[in-house]
Amino acid sequence: MIVENTPSSTPSFIPSFAPAFNPQRVLPFKPAASAKSAWQHAVLQSDLPFAVKSVLFALSIGWMDPSGGSCFPTLEQIAARTGLSRQAVARALDQAVEAGYLHRWHWGRGKGNRRWNYQATLPRGQMVTEDNQHPPVIVIENDNKPYPSLTLPKERVATPEPASPQPATVEPITAPLSVPKIRIQSRTGLPEDWTLPEDWLDAAQQERPDLSPETIQASAKNFRDYHLSRGTQTANWEYEWTRWIRRERVPKSTHRPPTPIYLTSPPPTLTPAERAAREQAAQQRMEEADRQAEERRIQLLIANGIDPKTGQRVAPPKPTPDRLQAPQGENHPSTVPVEKKPWIAPPMTHA
Repeated sequence: MIVENTPSSTPSFIPSFAPAFNPQRVLPFKPAASAKSAWQHAVLQSDLPFAVKSVLFALSIGWMDPSGGSCFPTLEQIAARTGLSRQAVARALDQAVEAGYLHRWHWGRGKGNRRWNYQATLPRGQMVTEDNQHPPVIVIENDNKPYPSLTLPKERVATPEPASPQPATVEPITAPLSVPKIRIQSRTGLPEDWTLPEDWLDAAQQERPDLSPETIQASAKNFRDYHLSRGTQTANWEYEWTRWIRRERVPKSTHRPPTPIYLTSPPPTLTPAERAAREQAAQQRMEEADRQAEERRIQLLIANGIDPKTGQRVAPPKPTPDRLQAPQGENHPSTVPVEKKPWIAPPMTHA
């Protein structure tokens, strides 16, 4: 049980299950101080709003390591831990950064994987003070009837010192007042005479084996012109080049022709003699088709009374009434045409 104690007074709180208490048998306990504990003490003594303090304590308890870093939770995780809304958590973090109690930067590669990384810091000129007048101590009681739930293992039980008339001395706890500094790379622009390094070219060929070295060099020139025109500044140009070459498209001229898809088996490979024989047979079939078409044309002209040679129409002979001939191959009786007279109505008589 950790209680507050002074050399000349008794603890301010004694548990009810403790049968007896001897101040001379109090052993000092030195907890391991850390930068995070000093930062928590500074946040507690600051005049920050309650919501900001709750968010900072949630960060330190839930995610920070003893040095106050390695902390990159999402806003949703902090909101679930503190019970605040996502907007309230974002405002509290902004206030903490402006006050100088927190430093943050983007961490992670890729736009979808980038997250805020947080580091505990202290404002300039602020000193962290610890109350060493009442340092924490641990009380170990050795009763004849020990409680099973309160009995410590042998390796953790300290051997009690012999009783002495002098009170026990307690060493003060010193907390580290310095917070580890974070080294942030400065952003620089791309030089105007920039060329693609050899190791970057090798890495690009491994990343995009479908691109030729000439295509990669052309893409590097476009990369230089694009960022020079925009005045881009970044801390890691190699990472920006890797992102650029990953999105590079394959030129259309390097596309391979599509592989033909045969519904049946592909045609066999012919020798020159076989190919010539097939071409001659196809030519003969075309000539025969032309001859048949010419015969059909001549027959059609004759049927319409047109001379195929001159292209003039030939009038058939008119049959005479005294001499009629039946068509050959048919037995039709000869008939004499009778001239038809127009019908005239008889005159009307009046009674």
